[in-house]
Amino acid sequence: MNLLSFLLPTLSLLSNETGIPGSLSLPEVDRPINKLGRPITILIEGNIASGKSTLLKKLAKLNGITTLPEPVEEWQNLNGTNLLEDMVTNQKRWMTTFQLFSSYTRLEIALGGALDSKVRVLERSLYSEFYCFVQYHKDNGSLEPGEYALLKKWFEFLTLHGGSNLGVDLIVYIRTDPQVLLDRIQSRGRKEEATINREFLLAMHKYHEDWLVNKKFPLPAPVAVIDGDMTIEETYAASLKAIKAALPSIQI
Repeated sequence: MNLLSFLLPTLSLLSNETGIPGSLSLPEVDRPINKLGRPITILIEGNIASGKSTLLKKLAKLNGITTLPEPVEEWQNLNGTNLLEDMVTNQKRWMTTFQLFSSYTRLEIALGGALDSKVRVLERSLYSEFYCFVQYHKDNGSLEPGEYALLKKWFEFLTLHGGSNLGVDLIVYIRTDPQVLLDRIQSRGRKEEATINREFLLAMHKYHEDWLVNKKFPLPAPVAVIDGDMTIEETYAASLKAIKAALPSIQI
């Protein structure tokens, strides 16, 4: 299913609603479920610099697994505009624009990414984008109430009407100490991360914990918590063990 064929039949539902709906109750799953018509889907979630991208690169070497990293290059070049950099340098102006485009790219990946694979592994998701990043920016004042209401309405619409291709079978949460994250960020020196400080990492750690550990927000799949303070080899081994335990039908 492509993005256009998903949106056209359902946009009328959105236009007919005049109020902002309350929180939707997304079902929590007791065990991994693979719905017919899509691959087994695993989300790799975690704070900035927790090792998600590196873990995806290692998982990509396994037979039968296709990995789908965050589409950072798309965020950095939308018809010549670097929305990621604009959002980082001027959050008040660009946060909503960036989040809308980020949701679009994540939806595009979920609906059409590696649907012919046995297993696909996605770096982050619509869920972490809203439950962690959007909630944080709402609470710290980067989003006006109307902007938050728009992003909330969009998220609920997408997750309610997205169909089976948005389904998730397992979430692997790379749980990392914020000081470890800060050390990694400083050592890799990425331009978009220059303004990230310990306070932001602590806050994002709290929002990930609230969602994935404390279940303050609905979980679309079971969660395997992995210690991200370990070396990448240890994190990879622990993640692989957790995946095999949660999804024994996977032959990797």
